[in-house]
Amino acid sequence: MRFLFGDYALDLERRELRRGAELVEVEPQVFDLLAYLVANRDRVASKDDLLAAVWHGRIVSESTLTSRITAARHAIGDSGEQQRFIRTVSRRGFRFVGEVREQSAASPAGTPDHKPAQEVSFCRTADGVNLAVAVCGKGLPVVKTANWMNHVLAKSGMVAAAYAARGAIPLDPLRRARNRPFRLGRRRAFIRDVRARPRGGGRRA
Repeated sequence: MRFLFGDYALDLERRELRRGAELVEVEPQVFDLLAYLVANRDRVASKDDLLAAVWHGRIVSESTLTSRITAARHAIGDSGEQQRFIRTVSRRGFRFVGEVREQSAASPAGTPDHKPAQEVSFCRTADGVNLAVAVCGKGLPVVKTANWMNHVLAKSGMVAAAYAARGAIPLDPLRRARNRPFRLGRRRAFIRDVRARPRGGGRRA
């Protein structure tokens, strides 16, 4: 969760305070104090509340609490005289009074993370083998052959699946090439051929 107020952003997950793009250095207790006041800005936080949240119930002096409040104000450009963000409520405690906007830390830019859609097509090879091909993302084809294929058939299977991903299945040459080495020259020619073929033209089984 990120709290935005003024020129500042308080990131609870990263435990960071930023003014614009600049990181503001704060002590851990000062960060915890500021985070508690911002998160509970709808009410006045008493001294006991702050001791429980920041010091976990340990007994600390009044001067220690006052110094942390002063440091928190200083970190966000506030002061005891201005009290633009942190206001002292006499004999009750402190309250964060600045206008705050909340932002999910999962999408700091405000844009959701969309996963690429998967396209599934079906085709039949020249020798009657039915293929189902799933294509996802962009770029050069990266093909995973079926687990039941052995290392001899995997090369021809890769060619078949990659051609299928492009929607064109000229598989007659594959039967002749099944027992020939998949040499570097043929591999380069295959990649050039796959790049040149349009997608989406596969035939249903």
